[in-house]
Amino acid sequence: MSEHHATDATIGTPVTRVEILDALDDVFDGGALSKYDLVDAAIAASARPGVLELLRTLPEDQRLRQRADLWEHLPDVPVGA
Repeated sequence: MSEHHATDATIGTPVTRVEILDALDDVFDGGALSKYDLVDAAIAASARPGVLELLRTLPEDQRLRQRADLWEHLPDVPVGA
């Protein structure tokens, strides 16, 4: 299993699960989403670059149906700072 970590180079703070969920807000209320849907939602929420970087590592061929699906692909992202 590969490790996924992202740190915003400008402030040196690791991305957390809480931050990812804050950026995605209620996006999962609309059904299954591709990684591109998630990246677009994070951009619209003005997520910092580290969040976008992590979301771009999600698999191309899978659609995520709920928030918990994120952690199957990003298991090493810490919950909080």
